[in-house]
Amino acid sequence: GSTSASRQALINANPNGTAFCLQSGIHFSDSSVVPKTGNTFTGQYGAIIDGSGWSSTDPEDGCFKALGVDVDSVTIRNIVIRNMPQNGITAFHDFSSIWVIDHCDVGFNGFVGVVIPPDSTVSNNLIHHNLRGGYGGFEADNSVFDNNEINNNGSEQKVGLANGLIFRRNWVHHNTLDGIWYDTIRTPGGVIIEDNICEDNPRDGISLEAVDGAIVRRNITRRNGEGILLAGSQNIEVREHTGLNDVIGISLFIDLDAVSAERHLRNNNIHHNIITPGAGNHAIVFSKIGTIAPFAPYQTNAVGNNCDFNTYHMINLADAIWFWWTGNFNWTSWQGIPQDLNGTHVVP
Repeated sequence: GSTSASRQALINANPNGTAFCLQSGIHFSDSSVVPKTGNTFTGQYGAIIDGSGWSSTDPEDGCFKALGVDVDSVTIRNIVIRNMPQNGITAFHDFSSIWVIDHCDVGFNGFVGVVIPPDSTVSNNLIHHNLRGGYGGFEADNSVFDNNEINNNGSEQKVGLANGLIFRRNWVHHNTLDGIWYDTIRTPGGVIIEDNICEDNPRDGISLEAVDGAIVRRNITRRNGEGILLAGSQNIEVREHTGLNDVIGISLFIDLDAVSAERHLRNNNIHHNIITPGAGNHAIVFSKIGTIAPFAPYQTNAVGNNCDFNTYHMINLADAIWFWWTGNFNWTSWQGIPQDLNGTHVVP
């Protein structure tokens, strides 16, 4: 099989926009390969790049890498990328953009599986068993994760400081902490999370932290710690969601010691969802820590966090499966807040 040096030599010897085909079989990686703008790398069926003989302590290394250089419009397709000491694919936001990672198997890497720049597409991939996390995308504006299986990755997979993101039709399961994690996104309406299945992630199936403006719709969560978490987030719409046996179906959280324009919990609309919490679990939880910011606007709901038209599958109508800031509530007291005045409950 080819080596990193031979692949880099071919790239260097050809102009921008060259398309390369990687033959079936095992190829070896012992250093990062830097593409040129417009390169396409397509593997024949069974093409594998393996980095098990490569040792590196640089967390920015990757089988394919663009850091501090302007490398745009790169496509990597139908290649197994495995056993890299750091990242599988590393394309940073500093200069590069428009990378496409499609129909690849990116797994068993020592840091992150796929790190993308802005305007990128990650589609139809298997991203798994990466030690730190399956994906990353700092300032990866206007990027799309579509129809990937993302499983058994480490605790730090997230996208941060990126606007206009779409996370659609992914199966995200059995990761160390969170499944889909967005952190600090500031453009209202810029995030869409839709039609995903998130299962068996012990912390959160879908986590939005310090996000201003998102639509979260038609997702399914099963057996997560929290199906959906809104932490210090605002102007979020959660609708047509199905939550099954999550410890908490939907959780809204605020740190009163860290309230700011970017970290607030207000104007969130939770409606037309179906939640089945399971025995001993909660359907919806509003919780807080801290003491600096006034608590009264949250307790009286002057900040406008509203639940309505939701359907709850309950074991017993008297069960207190809602938590409102300081205590548990049953159906009658939950509606008395008021929340879910047009909601319904189903007792088997």
